[in-house]
Amino acid sequence: MLHTEMTLDVKAARTVGSASFITTSGAYIGVVTAARIYESKSGAEMLDIDFETHEGERAHISMCIYDKSGKETFSRAILDSLMTVCRVRSLKAEQRRFKDRQGTEQVGYFFVDLMGKPLGMLIQAAPEEYDINGEIKTMIRLNLLTPFDARTRQNAAEILDQAEAKAVDAKLKNLKDKPLKKLAAQSSNGFESAPAPRNSYAAAPAQVPPAPPAGDFSPDDIPF
Repeated sequence: MLHTEMTLDVKAARTVGSASFITTSGAYIGVVTAARIYESKSGAEMLDIDFETHEGERAHISMCIYDKSGKETFSRAILDSLMTVCRVRSLKAEQRRFKDRQGTEQVGYFFVDLMGKPLGMLIQAAPEEYDINGEIKTMIRLNLLTPFDARTRQNAAEILDQAEAKAVDAKLKNLKDKPLKKLAAQSSNGFESAPAPRNSYAAAPAQVPPAPPAGDFSPDDIPF
């Protein structure tokens, strides 16, 4: 049927040309547009990932990969899984210019080999309350649970073992947003990793480490 009459949908009109951010748990396919490594004020090493889906939805995920004592965190394994999904055996950060949240141009270190490659991310949304200048606001903290191959849907373990893709869809069936985390005592500026209010996303918290793999796995066994 030919639609010869149209009525303005204001809500739909607002979505065109404006940024849309991931706010719900799910499996998303897209590319990493930025993967910046930096040292926090406390001395921890952080990895900031900007991700954009094929539909234009965006996410910002910040992970601590080494604590201030230099010890690896669970998120270091997340980085290894990202490397596996991107078929990258080693990373060397390159200096690039970027603009921070205030729009100021800075120079940072980026893992370019993780950027621009199609991949999937299983993401869990975790809403949290923050005190921003005396006003309580709810923001969405995004947890990267599992990177996976955009074409085969294999996670890192399945790629390395050349196994059938099952884990991502199995997790997705029971994946839900985390319950709202009510405001705890904190500074008026929120946590160091808290997002600016306009973005509605934040850093992923610490997670429980996975069980160690069975047997030894040499570099010669890596299938890429």
